[in-house]
Amino acid sequence: MSAWMLPSKVEGVAGPIWVRPVGNLKHPDGTRCLGTWMDDTRILRVDSALIGEQLERVLYHELVHCALDDTGSHALLSEAVTECICDGVATAMLRYRKSGVFGGK
Repeated sequence: MSAWMLPSKVEGVAGPIWVRPVGNLKHPDGTRCLGTWMDDTRILRVDSALIGEQLERVLYHELVHCALDDTGSHALLSEAVTECICDGVATAMLRYRKSGVFGGK
């Protein structure tokens, strides 16, 4: 079984999303974080130290941020609600992928 690989590009709702691993990743406010989504550049960054399921879950979490931004849904949600949605969907996506829903384990 081959290892899961971080994609360099994902097709999002409003166009391509560029995925970049970054060392010592920081949120725009300066705090340390595991992933960020910058809608103005359409770049999704993940901490380069992450591996395996943690990396995959952070990618899914940030992709949910992308989808919420691309659809305008983020404007209707508080930051706390947005983070809960991103965490919940990311966890579900990881479990679905592991169970073979997306064509492989």
